Amino acid sequence: MAGPAGLQPTSVSTTEQRILLVINEQEFLSFLPDGLPKDSANVCWKVLFSNEIDRSEWAEILKDFAPTILMTGWSTPALTDEIIESPWFQVKYICNLTGSVRRVVPQLALEKGILVSNWGTLASTPVAEHAILLTLASLRQITRWKDVASKSCEEFHTAKRSLNTMSLSGRSLGLHGFGKVAREIVRLLQSYNLSISCYSSGVPHALMEEHGVEPCESLEELFSGKDIIIECEALTESSRGSVTAHHLSLLPDNAVFVNVGRGPVVDEQALINESKNGRLRIALDVLDAEPPGTDSELLRCDDLIISPHIAGPTRDCYIACGQLALENIERYLAGQPVEARIDMTTYLRST
Repeated sequence: MAGPAGLQPTSVSTTEQRILLVINEQEFLSFLPDGLPKDSANVCWKVLFSNEIDRSEWAEILKDFAPTILMTGWSTPALTDEIIESPWFQVKYICNLTGSVRRVVPQLALEKGILVSNWGTLASTPVAEHAILLTLASLRQITRWKDVASKSCEEFHTAKRSLNTMSLSGRSLGLHGFGKVAREIVRLLQSYNLSISCYSSGVPHALMEEHGVEPCESLEELFSGKDIIIECEALTESSRGSVTAHHLSLLPDNAVFVNVGRGPVVDEQALINESKNGRLRIALDVLDAEPPGTDSELLRCDDLIISPHIAGPTRDCYIACGQLALENIERYLAGQPVEARIDMTTYLRST
């Protein structure tokens, strides 16, 4: 395996497959610490660090190197419809090291039959774990622990009882969204004797029932009376702002609301209001704006848990994501099916 140095091809004309990797240096070190395969008689690699690219020259870069395979990540410049439609554009496979591809890959690419893949399910388990972590932290009132621990001996036991800690076992839990993360949450919670229901527009009820989850007909039905709601719906035009103050009001006092999906799915001001009045226990890994800014009302909600969009993948998963990408390229070059392929349905439901 070779790192970025020495990866510039000496000759393109004799190379059948030209692979262009465009990410920043930190992404390279995180996902591909052992570097890339060396050039061969039929395969030529080229690495460009995205922070060194003049974005106005992006189309010209693609035209000059004429890659047949493009490896992308969080920092890769976006492909435009104009680029995809250009007669010189030869990319047949876009191998994304990370999750959502919509920021880089336009819908037109899939419509024109370009193969696209991402990190698949590798991030699902860490995100599901984090959702459960935030749920348990909320039930046990983690935001108040330090204050209670600092009390005097006379106040300590009274303060500890005032935490009103709650168990996860036996609760009713609602999932908004039923993608890979939601299904992994269901799997991880199997031993907790929970009543789990779900609402996700466009997802067949049969798929939910297959996983032992009760389908709901609406968000109102999902939120009504639930002890816990975990938000993991993809952000689309129809889901944006779909969870409103009305839906939150359907939750009973001391219910838990966790968001590991996308911040704009939920009315953030409604969450702030519910947190300030102390009625709901709220934990968020995603916000409307990230970072929220020092003047954000969210940061002034003492009992609201905010994790800085770290649900997943965890840092130890990055190498596995890079390895999957390299293995997928090997499969593609060998004429074999790639894993974690993005079809149109997955693309349209992704964020």
